[in-house]
Amino acid sequence: MSTLLSIQWHWPWAFGLLLVPLLLWLAGLMRRARLLDYADPTLRPWALTDQARAGHGRALVHALAWLMLTLALAGPRLPVEQAGAAVPARSDVRVLVLLDVSASMQATDIAPSRLARAGLKLSMLPEQLSGESLGLAVFAGTAGLVIPPTRDAGVFRFGLEQGLTMLEDAPGTELATALEVARRALGEGDARHGRAILLVTDGEAEALRGNALLAAVEALREADLPLFILGVGSEEGAPIPDGAGGVRMVDGEAWVSRMDAMRLAEMAERTGGQFVRVADGDGDLHSLAAGLRALPSHPDPGAARAWRELFLIPLLAGLILLLLAYAPALRRPGLAALLPTLLLGGLLSGPTDAWADPALAAAYAAWARGDFVQAQLLYAHQPGAQARLGEGAAAYRRGDFDHAAQSFTTAWLLAPDDTTRADALYNLGNAELKAGHPERAVAAYESVLRLRPNDEAAQANLWLARQQAEERSMQRSRPESPPGRRPTDYARYDEDVTADFPTEEAASGGDLSAGGPGGGKPTGKATGLLTLTEADRQAAEKKMELLRDAPAPLWRAMMRSETPGRVSEGLPW
Repeated sequence: MSTLLSIQWHWPWAFGLLLVPLLLWLAGLMRRARLLDYADPTLRPWALTDQARAGHGRALVHALAWLMLTLALAGPRLPVEQAGAAVPARSDVRVLVLLDVSASMQATDIAPSRLARAGLKLSMLPEQLSGESLGLAVFAGTAGLVIPPTRDAGVFRFGLEQGLTMLEDAPGTELATALEVARRALGEGDARHGRAILLVTDGEAEALRGNALLAAVEALREADLPLFILGVGSEEGAPIPDGAGGVRMVDGEAWVSRMDAMRLAEMAERTGGQFVRVADGDGDLHSLAAGLRALPSHPDPGAARAWRELFLIPLLAGLILLLLAYAPALRRPGLAALLPTLLLGGLLSGPTDAWADPALAAAYAAWARGDFVQAQLLYAHQPGAQARLGEGAAAYRRGDFDHAAQSFTTAWLLAPDDTTRADALYNLGNAELKAGHPERAVAAYESVLRLRPNDEAAQANLWLARQQAEERSMQRSRPESPPGRRPTDYARYDEDVTADFPTEEAASGGDLSAGGPGGGKPTGKATGLLTLTEADRQAAEKKMELLRDAPAPLWRAMMRSETPGRVSEGLPW
């Protein structure tokens, strides 16, 4: 009963539709009155056929179906805090994520790389919080604000996608400047509204030295601005890639980037924040979210809150009742009256976690009928490794191989067992191969074979990926082919990678149906050649450049106009 009293209605005006059956009933009474006046009472049995008794049952079912559909349209819902959430949603707490995008974040001691893992963690962060506003700033040799704090998780993720490569032309690591930019972006606070900075960095030891950084941390402490830190690195460290297949060298030796966890923990403790090491799974995000939820919050009455929608229950009830009304074989004595009672009983008992599995089933149904856009959206709203597998499978079938690879990587990190982990890695290899990254595909397939040594499909795809990686390496080592020409042995790679076919029970999205890794074979002969001058070619390239959607340069220019142009004085990463 308490659950029933907690239900709120999104569109209460929809209850006005309940007047429609009443109006139809009154119209039926008026029509029947006219029919009764048609003949003398003693002659009615010969002149009229009384169908009122026969139509009572169907009219009752219609009325109940209309009631259920009206309830669904009115939008019954429960506040999240009434549905068992640990804490209420908040909208007045601002958290600015400060992401390190310097060259040292490309080290691979944290798989697949420090920066890639940081991006995956941050993309999952909004679901771990309780309505806090999230903003994003990035830093390398300089720093700048990308997205101010917002409650829209989609906007935050879009800024994250752009910010990962926004400072590729700014070598260095200016952490002190970054902390100052973050402090200014959050502005002045008060005791009523919580503020915090979430620093995501590898904690390169060389970047944590100097009085400027100590002064920046002290300024955060004086501003009562806690610094939470997610350390994406290890004390053992790893070499820093130089972008050309090698590693960065210092005095003839490979430079190994190591995380100074002790210094990071000291910075967080001094400002009243928290230091957490990155880890597989989502335990690290849980720890950070718990600390962020402890920030003071006093949202205004009526502020935005999260809801748990219940419209599906009366909607299903109404559809089943309509089916009973028009399918005589399904009608049984008492069933029409019993079914609404059972469904209403489920509504009064409140929602349960059992609705999570039907949600995955609905997503799989969309995938099975070929509606991959709908399937991807449905899977994206569900948590867990299976949902990420389904999201990746739908993106794969749509040809969005980069998004598929990201989803499969997340599924690999969240996988609860080796079987799911191997499936995610296998699908990741397929997506990377189709996206044109055979080296990454090789690493994924090799990881599959470490978990499943006898996987013939992974062995076949690994051979194909190695062939493509070798071909790419050979192309890099020789001059480019003349324009319009293609390798003569191109047809050798026009074969399909062996695709994975997840079962329906797993509801993971199923058949990836991977096609060939490249375009089709060149067919036919040119019947005519168009001769372009150098001026025509340059004009065409300029038009294509103007047509290309490239928000990163504009974003970078706006950032530079608002950010100090300071360059790191230490090592170039």
